[in-house]
Amino acid sequence: MTITLVYKEGRSLKIVISSINMDLSSQIDPRFGRCNCFTLHDTEKDTYEFLDNTSIHQAHGAGIAAAQYVSELNAEVVLTGRLGPKALRVLNDSGIVGYKAEQGSLEEAVLAFKMNKLSKIDSPT
Repeated sequence: MTITLVYKEGRSLKIVISSINMDLSSQIDPRFGRCNCFTLHDTEKDTYEFLDNTSIHQAHGAGIAAAQYVSELNAEVVLTGRLGPKALRVLNDSGIVGYKAEQGSLEEAVLAFKMNKLSKIDSPT
């Protein structure tokens, strides 16, 4: 299944960003399954919510657990640096599209996504 999502101004989306810290000035954590925390951005309400990544300390399957958690948040987009094969499969099966964002602040990543400047993650990284 191929999913293509292009952001259009005014479209309501829930975006999850892998984050190093729980504040807007935080940098993106390039790791998905083992990122320190997640930031959930609602484009309609223009709100940010900071969430613990409960899968960070799992011995195995952190990416899968993180992808399942993101799916439960009803996210449609993930901004991160890397996605393993199993996490990518869970996200894609849930209709969630991953985009490559490896550096910069959370706000910069969201802006880059909204400007369609991020590459879609089509294969494990």
